[in-house]
Amino acid sequence: MRRGFRSPRFWLHAGAAWLLASSAAHMSGFKAPGLYFYFDIPSYPYQDKVISVLLFGMSMLFLSAADTVDERPDALLYILSALGAALVGFSAINLSREFQGLGPKTAAYWAAVAVSAAYTAWLAFLYFDSKRPE
Repeated sequence: MRRGFRSPRFWLHAGAAWLLASSAAHMSGFKAPGLYFYFDIPSYPYQDKVISVLLFGMSMLFLSAADTVDERPDALLYILSALGAALVGFSAINLSREFQGLGPKTAAYWAAVAVSAAYTAWLAFLYFDSKRPE
């Protein structure tokens, strides 16, 4: 298995760290771009806490995949599936009628989707790269 920045394990740990930071931000109500997709949209505290719990669970799945990816590279496919579903979901939200009235404000939301898509594409590249002989 590849090491360093070409290692899926490294990037899964990085993803887990980001998810944990986002979970903490949602739990505490600290709305910051990069940790909240929709940082300037009002939300109820209970909604943020539900999202926090889900983000925490997702981070544990990333850590689990990171711990097994060297022996079982296909574990990465589950993470890629989850990320793909998240990208579709966030894109649907951004394209929804409710968000159409926000105008240029949605550029920040699309930027968050773009960063997530780049991360997903990088993990996909690493997955297929790991299938090649070293």
